[in-house]
Amino acid sequence: MESSTHKTLIMKYTNLFEKGCSNFQIEDKNLLEDLKKLATHPMFRQENWKNLRFCRWGMQFINNEEAMDFIDTYKDFRHPSQVYFQQYIQKDGNQPHIERVMNTIKKWTSEAYDIDETKINEPHLQLNVMPDGFHIRNHRDGGDGGLTRLVATLIYMNDNWNESNGGELVIHGGEEVITPTFGKVVMIDLTKHDIEHAVNLVKDMNRQAIVSFVSKS
Repeated sequence: MESSTHKTLIMKYTNLFEKGCSNFQIEDKNLLEDLKKLATHPMFRQENWKNLRFCRWGMQFINNEEAMDFIDTYKDFRHPSQVYFQQYIQKDGNQPHIERVMNTIKKWTSEAYDIDETKINEPHLQLNVMPDGFHIRNHRDGGDGGLTRLVATLIYMNDNWNESNGGELVIHGGEEVITPTFGKVVMIDLTKHDIEHAVNLVKDMNRQAIVSFVSKS
């Protein structure tokens, strides 16, 4: 007989393999506290957003003011795809919550793919901030059939987000629409599906997410 824990895991990850995407709300209070601590990291302060992914180009500005001037110029001119600030968050011995979040993502991956955690590389955490007024067109993340890449995991970090702010993740052209509220997790399979997905226009807020592409060791 299957344990209740095993049944829960099956329900949690079923869509990951049937449709290529699973999402769930974090309920673990300790993990939510770790995310709140992570949100105080200097990378989350707007003055430190200088590295911009603009379409297919990586751009680094002297300061956030110059970066914001650049994106404000393009906001009204056109809506290019893949516009967001990005910065890797490194492990820090003085901030153990960062490593705990990494370990949790590895645990989810191990559960979902039934792979021992020792066979999975340590996940890297990347802060992605999509500025107000932009969206991401339909795209794929680039799976390799499971040779190395397993899953793209997103953890949304947006407090006080509501429907008027847009920024939803759109799966399969609208079959599923996921609001990026704080503590919501999305896992996108890169072994079989590598599904198309997009992000709706962000309005009146800056949309923040922790992104981690997890691979085999």
